[in-house]
Amino acid sequence: MKSIYDIVTGIKSIKGLPFILLALAAGIVFFILGTINDKKPEPEPPAETEDGGYTEEIETRVGKLLSGIAECAGASVMVTLESGIENVWARDENGSGGSEYVIVKNGGETAIPIKKLTPRIAGIAVVTKGAGTETKLEVTRLLSALLGLPTTKIYVW
Repeated sequence: MKSIYDIVTGIKSIKGLPFILLALAAGIVFFILGTINDKKPEPEPPAETEDGGYTEEIETRVGKLLSGIAECAGASVMVTLESGIENVWARDENGSGGSEYVIVKNGGETAIPIKKLTPRIAGIAVVTKGAGTETKLEVTRLLSALLGLPTTKIYVW
């Protein structure tokens, strides 16, 4: 059996031992720091959406409409949009065939909005509990007529 002196002498004879010990110590420090800072992040307040709440409004209104159908009471509705709200700004035609935005200067420069175009609906999904095939078909037809969507962009589960 080897003595402690022989073991220590053997360990000291390993080339690059200081670098190995330094790397091991750094790893332990990083591990400890990682566990100390492992706090759960605070929930952020909901950011303002690009659609100005349009999606939620449509989902709520369709959900209320479907609640009038016995088999669809409590249905979940999800709407997807093709884009966000589009602003149309006033433009002035100049003599060279181009145009420029109309700017109002009262304390700062502001373009004049003409109108806001609501986003186009890309698709809608409805999840119901217990709706039969005939009810699902009628809900699809209802949403197609209401939203102006082809039935291929509406899914009722």
